[in-house]
Amino acid sequence: TELERALLPHTDGRMTVCDALGDYFVRERGSRPFVTIRIMPSRALLPGPEMLERQSSPRKLIYHGNYFKSRGLDEIIRAARHVPEAHFVFRGFGDHEPALRALAEREGVLGRTVEFAPPVPVNDLVRTAADCDIGLCPFVPTSLNMSYALPNEFFEYVLSGLALAISDLVEMRNLVDKLDVGVVLPSLEPEPLGQALRAMLADPEALQARRRRAYAAARDEYHWEHEAERLRAYYAPFLASR
Repeated sequence: TELERALLPHTDGRMTVCDALGDYFVRERGSRPFVTIRIMPSRALLPGPEMLERQSSPRKLIYHGNYFKSRGLDEIIRAARHVPEAHFVFRGFGDHEPALRALAEREGVLGRTVEFAPPVPVNDLVRTAADCDIGLCPFVPTSLNMSYALPNEFFEYVLSGLALAISDLVEMRNLVDKLDVGVVLPSLEPEPLGQALRAMLADPEALQARRRRAYAAARDEYHWEHEAERLRAYYAPFLASR
């Protein structure tokens, strides 16, 4: 926007939540570089490694967070009937919930393969997600903000020791490929989406390996304490100048 173009040249520091957004402002707004500080849960919430030995039956796939149309939740519900061997958990809240419940009922999956679980406090998100096997981030790129999305859920799933199933969005794809912790969904159409999820479930060894890599990545680096060090280093020159 014009406001961004007007204000960015006068900033002493610039911070954002993912590299793609910082690159966008440099490229499109002529800004100086940004520092990326990602939003991650605390390592204190990391579950014990024995959680990785759990073998749920049926396998559980979870989405937790706000219920919005752009989160790909309608698409997951339409795909659920193509994955009858799985159990889908939706844990969250939002104005879109009645429409999601109605869709699940029309699709014949409500209470069978799709469960709407009650929301929990933020500090319980990792603990409750760790009871599942796959974390869902099927975001729909309806805007630039969504195209560059690197949501809190992504890192909560990683800390929970889940494999990930994500939309083909640049930031999530880069991390999934780098860490080898999940799959990039080829489509959000019901049948190919369902087939991609079934393929994940059909290879339990690969699923378990992805879960272990996610857990190790969260334990070693992808937690808030690591980002907090970068945040303190970012602010240090400004504080010293005062």
